[in-house]
Amino acid sequence: RLSGNAARLSVQTEIALQVKLAGFTVFRLRHDIAEEWANDRLQRLTSRHDRNGTVTEARVMAEGGALMAEGPEGAARLPANAAPLTWWNGAHFARPLIRPLTCTLIPGAAARSAVPNGGVQFTLNGAVEAVARYDAAGRWVALATKGEDGSAVTYELIG
Repeated sequence: RLSGNAARLSVQTEIALQVKLAGFTVFRLRHDIAEEWANDRLQRLTSRHDRNGTVTEARVMAEGGALMAEGPEGAARLPANAAPLTWWNGAHFARPLIRPLTCTLIPGAAARSAVPNGGVQFTLNGAVEAVARYDAAGRWVALATKGEDGSAVTYELIG
């Protein structure tokens, strides 16, 4: 969910998955991310990830000319122009990217390529392997990545 405007934007991401087998829950995942932006600069991010009861929390806060991060790997100073890899804004691929789960920088850069009908896709290879596609209007329409077990995971816009 996005609310506000370019001067003050709030973004809420909620992911909830549950897999059942023979009536029993065999896998449960919940990931909540809250972002606050001011004039296209990240001001604050909080992330809470619960996978089968194992909880990971991380946060980022703008301070002066940097972003200060705290996560499971400790504290870190990140570039002021960094953006979380939360997929909703393809323009963020031109910036240093932050992994929301740990609030650490993702090494490397995304490769940009054109797709039919004026769209664009970004390919990440390395710590994160994924292909994200956006239409000509900049709307996120697809994501292909791999699960932790190596299985294919595909998200596609419906409607």
